[in-house]
Amino acid sequence: MKITAFSGLVHIICSLLIALLLFLLLDPIVCILVKKQGVKRSAVPGIVFALLLAITVGAAIFIFPILKNDAITFVKKLPDAADAIDETVQLVFDKMFGEGSQSSVRVFLEDSFISAKEKSFKHIGRIFENAALILKNIAVVIIDIVTGVIFAYYFIKDKEKIGEHLLGIFPYSRRNDVVKVVHDIGNIISSFIKGQFTVAVIVGATEGFGLWLIGVPVPWLFGIIGGVSNLIPYIGPVIGAVPAAFAALMVSPWRALLTVLLFVLVQQLDNNFISPKIIEGKLGVHPVVSIIVLFISGELWGLFGILLGIPLYAVLRYIVRYFVERRIKKCAKP
Repeated sequence: MKITAFSGLVHIICSLLIALLLFLLLDPIVCILVKKQGVKRSAVPGIVFALLLAITVGAAIFIFPILKNDAITFVKKLPDAADAIDETVQLVFDKMFGEGSQSSVRVFLEDSFISAKEKSFKHIGRIFENAALILKNIAVVIIDIVTGVIFAYYFIKDKEKIGEHLLGIFPYSRRNDVVKVVHDIGNIISSFIKGQFTVAVIVGATEGFGLWLIGVPVPWLFGIIGGVSNLIPYIGPVIGAVPAAFAALMVSPWRALLTVLLFVLVQQLDNNFISPKIIEGKLGVHPVVSIIVLFISGELWGLFGILLGIPLYAVLRYIVRYFVERRIKKCAKP
């Protein structure tokens, strides 16, 4: 019972976080429609979510056939993957030890490779065996997302009422401070979300186009994987590069090498130019500080710490700075 209750609480928190993210992304559009276009606020949520649904459906209609064809092509080529990898490894061993050599080092390496390959295919087999469980988890995620969308609808629709109820908790003398702090925190989080989304799109499109030029199978599928995995700092790009490099290896070792070089190049561009301008620039967090924050938050809270460490640091830094400056101004008054 306790596990079920805890699981339900986790799903509610996930849905609320999704709702908050959607609210922060869509609220600027709502404000434009209400203030500049004169649309009634009660009608705005329906318009915004209808537009969001239309964009999602349109994107799915355009992207799904491409991903479907790519996925089918990739699955059909999987049986040839083992042979291609075996040939490549044997070619490397022949270059290293000489063709036909049976040295103890080569035998040890070959045995190690065979063992690693068998374990890998066992893991792949388990994935297919657990397809029902995977589909169940996907269905749970979809339910959380749909619930979050419903919450976001009411957050946008009843924004003023919810704000009034929350303000009622605080004394009148503190409400102006609360409104300013909440507004600024919302801007910080919104800037981070928009920045991450923008970076993911740029990185995914660049990697997909590069893989297409190299001639890697299903390039746009691996581009999307690379863009999404890039949301995880530092280790994400490695996770995204592995399946693309594996697919390239099925074609030739040369293309696998080019694929690895492509991901390294894109990551360097992201670390040195894209993310600093789009994310760190908006949040005002120095890259060195970002690395330190990610190490600490990742050690404390794992993956969630890695994903949310930088925006949480930016929020805490803002709160401390705001109240310290407010205290200094108060003490400076005669």
